[in-house]
Amino acid sequence: MLGAPLVFADRRLNDDAGSGECRDQRFSSNPPLLDAEVSLLTWLTLLAALVAETALLAFGAALLLIAEVVLTAVVVACEIVRFHVQLLIR
Repeated sequence: MLGAPLVFADRRLNDDAGSGECRDQRFSSNPPLLDAEVSLLTWLTLLAALVAETALLAFGAALLLIAEVVLTAVVVACEIVRFHVQLLIR
């Protein structure tokens, strides 16, 4: 079925501006998409979705890494403050 043109059950005839000349719409200047083109568009859409998902996962991983570093720095800072407060109390 790949490569075969899409066949529409609707084969209306088109009257060109009242000239009386009728022609089949399947042979107009805008032919319907072929199955191969639809398949290609489907694959490109899936590829774009995969790239977007990968980018979002990488962004999420980067945010988690940043959060881990920031949390570690906050914990270290809190320990330093606690140590100095204990020295002041003694």
